[in-house]
Amino acid sequence: MWHKNKREEDVNPQQKKEKRKRIIEKDSYIKIKHKVIDTYNIGVEKTKKSIRLEILCMVGISFVVSSITFTCVSTLGDMTIGRYSYTTNENNRESVEELVLNGVNKLNSLQANTDEYINVSNVYDMITQDEKTAVQSLKRYLEDITNQYIEIKQEQSITPLYNELNELQKSGDWSDEEAIEIIVQFMKDNNMDLNRIFMRTVKEKIRELKSDINNYCSLSEVYFTDSTGKLVYFDNNVVQVDLAKCIQSVNQNYNDSAYKAIYPVVLDDTIYYLYIGATLEEETYYGCNEDFGNIIGFMAAVAVFILLVTRLTKDKIAYIEYLSSCLGEISKGDLSYNIEVVGEDELARVAQNITIMEQEINSQIDAQIKAEKAKNELVTNVAHDLRTPLTSIIGYMGLVKEGAYQTQEEYDKYLNIAYEKSQKLKVIIEDLFELTKLHQDSVKLNKEMISISNLLNQLIEELMPLANEKNIEIQTYIDPTTAEVNVDVAKITRVFENLIENAIKYSEEGNAVYVELKEFSKSVYVAVSNYCDNIPQEEVDKFFERFYRADQSRNSQAGGSGLGLAIAKNIVELHGGKINAKVNGDLISFKVGLPKVK
Repeated sequence: MWHKNKREEDVNPQQKKEKRKRIIEKDSYIKIKHKVIDTYNIGVEKTKKSIRLEILCMVGISFVVSSITFTCVSTLGDMTIGRYSYTTNENNRESVEELVLNGVNKLNSLQANTDEYINVSNVYDMITQDEKTAVQSLKRYLEDITNQYIEIKQEQSITPLYNELNELQKSGDWSDEEAIEIIVQFMKDNNMDLNRIFMRTVKEKIRELKSDINNYCSLSEVYFTDSTGKLVYFDNNVVQVDLAKCIQSVNQNYNDSAYKAIYPVVLDDTIYYLYIGATLEEETYYGCNEDFGNIIGFMAAVAVFILLVTRLTKDKIAYIEYLSSCLGEISKGDLSYNIEVVGEDELARVAQNITIMEQEINSQIDAQIKAEKAKNELVTNVAHDLRTPLTSIIGYMGLVKEGAYQTQEEYDKYLNIAYEKSQKLKVIIEDLFELTKLHQDSVKLNKEMISISNLLNQLIEELMPLANEKNIEIQTYIDPTTAEVNVDVAKITRVFENLIENAIKYSEEGNAVYVELKEFSKSVYVAVSNYCDNIPQEEVDKFFERFYRADQSRNSQAGGSGLGLAIAKNIVELHGGKINAKVNGDLISFKVGLPKVK
């Protein structure tokens, strides 16, 4: 162990540092790699869930591959046809012409731009120095630009020039135009040759122009002459040129490699001429027949694009065709046709929705069958319930009509029975009419705010004689509440009246009926309960169907039309509430929930 530690101590610290650096770089690379992989996986998951992204990726891949194909094929086509080269000096000629025109324009505007030959910025820097240094700097500057020695007498006048410029600078009103005007006036007052300054700048501009022209020419000559041909600027030993011959040589220049031009320049109301003669350098350009290669490349790219898009979208197109065939089978009436869901994109959701649609249609068909069955049962029940009392009425009235009675008591008995049966028939017809109205969308409720507890107490008070006839006790469990409901009083009264009357009618003598009221945050609940025989919950759930009675003989001594609970259910639902019945041992409870007014 000691030897191992010894060897670690012998390792160069620099090597340790580099090793740690490599480890850190490796860890960073691994983290970046994992981030890229995670991003790629997220992208793949999102793409799988969207057919738009899938198609976009397919088109993108096809476009990239077709672009690469176009580049390769077009280049190969160019190489097959062959490359070519040509030599020209047109580009150099255009460049020289542009330089010369710009140079001539600068020369023509030079006189108006005094700052071109008097450097105001240098003058400004000079006067910011102390007076003695500034005066000496101004003297040297003026001698330099005029190429003229300033005498002692003139040198003494530089001090006022300095003072005037310094005052302009200190006042904060400095402007280049005023400074130049002061300097020019000083030069005029001291008989300095301004033309020297001007012509010196002209020569510098022409020298710069020639230097620029030489970038495009192998040989050039530039002359600046007055109207007599006397040279103001020249670059060899020539003293004077023949302007007529120069103009003639320019007009008769038929050599493509030669550039000759002569331009007038106006300086101080004097016409000068700038003559330029140059031998242009030739440039070699290489090219290839791009049209043929581009056409072949474009055709190849289009073919590859179509091939790839067709291949990449093959599975999606096949799945769309599969869904189309499934819809064809379903349209034939096979609503149990099983559709395979592939993937997670919109097409998969379409397949799922088709399956849901099948289930919904099946449910609607089942509901329609049940409705038709209920309709048939309704017709049968109505016919039965109407026929039974009607038969009795016809029978007893027939006995009276035929005189089939012995005494006045029998006569009165037959009439009373016929009357009671007609009253029962009237109840059935009125309840049936009421139920029909409640099923119509046009039914209107005349709502008003009432206290539900007051309504229940009043109903119980009115029904107490009916309960006393059967020795039935009505026990109330009504919470002290001020809860109010917005209801049609007449219709909601009929609901609770029907429930309490039914509880009394179907209870045996000596039993009790329970009425409860409870308030919750959003609703109030009323429960009416009574003792009964052991009734299955499945049968209780049918109580709210039309003409249904617990006794299948339909001849209950309690009477009624068999439509009371169906009417109650419709009234409660019209108020936005709900009603149900539950059996708990030998006790059956009817619960009504109504929305509470906040």
